[in-house]
Amino acid sequence: MTLQFLRNADGTVTGRNETNGFTVTHADEEEVKRQLYEDAGWEYTPPPPSLPPGPTASC
Repeated sequence: MTLQFLRNADGTVTGRNETNGFTVTHADEEEVKRQLYEDAGWEYTPPPPSLPPGPTASC
């Protein structure tokens, strides 16, 4: 099974499952990944939220 992702000139992302031809285009890249993983029968785990900028702890 092959999943492909393409960033379009208009800022959207298109994802395609080459095995069954399922294609989705959305402005949110994570939504494209979620839908493709769901179509493939795989569990999708979104990335953790980014940390806010600020001082880092030192040991």
